[in-house]
Amino acid sequence: MFAAIDEARKHLGLDVIDGFLLHAVRNQEDFDRRQPALEALLKAKERGTIRAVGASSHSVRTIALMARDPRIELLHPIVNQGGFGIQDASLDELLNVLREAKQAGKGVYAMKPLGGGHLRNNVPEALQWLKTRPEVDSFTVGMTSTDEVDMNVSILCGSPLSPELEKRVTTQSRRLFINEFLCKGCGSCIEACEHKAIHLAQGKASSDTEHCVLCGYCAPECPHFAIRII
Repeated sequence: MFAAIDEARKHLGLDVIDGFLLHAVRNQEDFDRRQPALEALLKAKERGTIRAVGASSHSVRTIALMARDPRIELLHPIVNQGGFGIQDASLDELLNVLREAKQAGKGVYAMKPLGGGHLRNNVPEALQWLKTRPEVDSFTVGMTSTDEVDMNVSILCGSPLSPELEKRVTTQSRRLFINEFLCKGCGSCIEACEHKAIHLAQGKASSDTEHCVLCGYCAPECPHFAIRII
């Protein structure tokens, strides 16, 4: 963990990182296993190399668990207008957890405002909805082109949005690509997928577009580098 912090500081050109997260905590058992990493983050905070210790999860139960832990100051949950990708609870239940977390002084840094692409045809409404949520302090949105950057900046700054620009962005499709020539059917990606969006078909991994939220967590788990989001 100390090496990861130093690497991040080096690449970002920062002496101090505002928030450093335990990424994609799955459940209580996973959280317990990561206690040495959490202790390292707390020591890094004491040393002044990070300002806040946080954690991310797709699970509402896990977010609630970490919201009750006084060592966790920053939460990074999935929050979007459609509730896409939220595990083991509804959007309303998640928002209730985040309200309680805010009252306890936690910061909320939301992810996936477009639900992994499921809300890409209604980007202005989805971003404005999240921007006005009192349960959320800030959020991150993935972008893969300068057009996406231009559109999102226009929306969030309240500037007029070009219909041509919106069309170019919203008609771009993204999907999980599994290279069948590299895939060995080992199942590592299936175990890593929290959304049950990958299965084996004829000995190869195959994705289910209805359930996939394009989180990309499966890709680094593939020992054969067969998975990409394109």
